[in-house]
Amino acid sequence: MPAEKRERIEALEELHGFLHQSNISKTNIARIEHRKQSSSAEISNLAEFVYEIAECRPHKRRRLRYLAEHRPELFVKCWRLMPYEDAFIFPEEHGIPRPELIQQKLGISFDPPFDEDPEFS
Repeated sequence: MPAEKRERIEALEELHGFLHQSNISKTNIARIEHRKQSSSAEISNLAEFVYEIAECRPHKRRRLRYLAEHRPELFVKCWRLMPYEDAFIFPEEHGIPRPELIQQKLGISFDPPFDEDPEFS
């Protein structure tokens, strides 16, 4: 596998992994800041998004509920990025509103929860 493709995959997996950790540490935040400098727009945009979440709610406990209440635009982005997270499948059990209701409240047009990977299109 070409080094560039492998590095892209590793960077994306690392950034997605931060969202699943119980705590995004200061060391991890520094790592995310490093990824924000990537020449790849895909990686730098995802790093910017993960950084915003890490800054406002580094601990995973009730993170989605907090985002739904205080940062609805980030909540909707999370839903688009991780549509199969338990909290999005069974939102009432986690004390959060359905993502579609937040989109309506914000006046955001409904988009599919994730983009198709161009590699598989």
